[in-house]
Amino acid sequence: MVAPYVIFDNIVAWTDQVLCARYARLFQQTLGTDMFKAIILLKRREGLSQEAFAAWWLQQHRPLALQLPGLRRMVVNLGRDPDALYDGASELWFDSEADFIAAYATEIGKRVAGDSLAMVSRRDRLFVSEHESPVLPTGD
Repeated sequence: MVAPYVIFDNIVAWTDQVLCARYARLFQQTLGTDMFKAIILLKRREGLSQEAFAAWWLQQHRPLALQLPGLRRMVVNLGRDPDALYDGASELWFDSEADFIAAYATEIGKRVAGDSLAMVSRRDRLFVSEHESPVLPTGD
């Protein structure tokens, strides 16, 4: 007879695999495979603490940026090292580079850019094509 916890562990592992596979399919259906992604690297302005910068980014800037027309997904990555070249990076997904440019040409886009530039000493943008490969649990 198999111990109950082994059966439970197998069910959990199987459930995780099914959920990951469903999430991967949903993600591809929702965003497609040929998304345009902008990675925006930010360094906080001189005299602004890392904590204050993170609070501004998450509580003020993120809600503003989420209003960008055509934005499909947004991730904010906060840096952990206060002495690093950057304090974090935003990942913004759009259907195309043209949609990204159009979003920042709107009034809300200008407000987003202005809000960002007022809080940073450095902003670098990297435009990429993302090729994601979801990794499913191995059940180990």
